[in-house]
Amino acid sequence: QDWVPTGMQGRVFGLVGMAVVGTTAVSCGAVGVLAESIPVNVIFGVFGICATLCGVAGLCYSGLRES
Repeated sequence: QDWVPTGMQGRVFGLVGMAVVGTTAVSCGAVGVLAESIPVNVIFGVFGICATLCGVAGLCYSGLRES
């Protein structure tokens, strides 16, 4: 919010929202394709580990913690 001019915040946040919705649809399709060859519990386990690592990386990054 500090980087975006006040008059543009609605457009920027709308774009971010559309990106989230779009990547959600893509990830659902990707998991569907992967699930045909890899067990679903393995897929979710790997995604869970990746999400945990992202959280740990965020905690280790002082700029993100202090914002």
